[in-house]
Amino acid sequence: MRKLAVSECPLCSGKKRKQLRVSRVGAFESALVQCEQCRLKYLDRIYPPEKLYAEHTITRGEMLETLRPEERNHDDYLKEIKKGSFLEIGFGDGKLLRRAKKLGFDVVGNEISDSGAARRLRKEGIPISIGDVRNVSFNRKFDVVFLSHVIEHLHDVGSYLEAFHKLLKQEGRLVLLTPNYNNLFRFLLPLQRDPFRKFVKKDDVVYVSPKRSDGESLQWCKTLEFGHVFQFEKPTIKKLVEKHGFSLLKQGSGRGPDLGKGGGLIKRVIFNSVTNLLLKLFDNAVLKPFDLQYELFLIFGKK
Repeated sequence: MRKLAVSECPLCSGKKRKQLRVSRVGAFESALVQCEQCRLKYLDRIYPPEKLYAEHTITRGEMLETLRPEERNHDDYLKEIKKGSFLEIGFGDGKLLRRAKKLGFDVVGNEISDSGAARRLRKEGIPISIGDVRNVSFNRKFDVVFLSHVIEHLHDVGSYLEAFHKLLKQEGRLVLLTPNYNNLFRFLLPLQRDPFRKFVKKDDVVYVSPKRSDGESLQWCKTLEFGHVFQFEKPTIKKLVEKHGFSLLKQGSGRGPDLGKGGGLIKRVIFNSVTNLLLKLFDNAVLKPFDLQYELFLIFGKK
């Protein structure tokens, strides 16, 4: 697969950077680097998203629903947004779209390629567009453009942010959910079960290998490891988005990781209870030295 080299920082155009880790899946390799000027973390080599995602998106909805049959609670995020026209970019299994519709939003979904989830959403009467959002004509503007764990995947992120700016009404809101690299729970993630990959560290290289040898698992490994072009922290994502015509209006409280249905009942109860306790302590400024937000929740308005 053809790799695209990233020669300068997407945020400040700096060329000096340090290598944090190298990841390999078979013949595929990329390094996570940190800009020495603005501290943005990004991959130094990326794979064209149309190659990386198109192969797995067809069954992505069904796979996600199989892996996470429980309904993820997005109400705590959606309640922060005024109801109106709502565009979700990269809707995946469609659960957030369905929930937003139930709460009274006028929803539209967009995905890079067609999927079983998209076909089911159409049958439910939810408008769906397929293709790169930068090239799709919606013939309307939106009150909300929502991205849940999508912005970290966008290699030419500046052009996407400019497209979102055009899609929003003057008083519209860009809402982002994205993993928070600088959080305590990142070191606890090996406790969580992942049916698609395992990590082996040797000589400062993280090797990723599927637990099954079929192509579907391998494709997921490539997507999960090399799909995150960026590893964001609060300051870097704020600067990056504001660089493209937005201003931060609200930074909400993110949640800690959840073991879901993996790890056994006792392990889940203990881990999730400790997580919630730590988050409450942090919200009360008791644990200021630590960043316990597993994911960042940010609302931007147009400048």
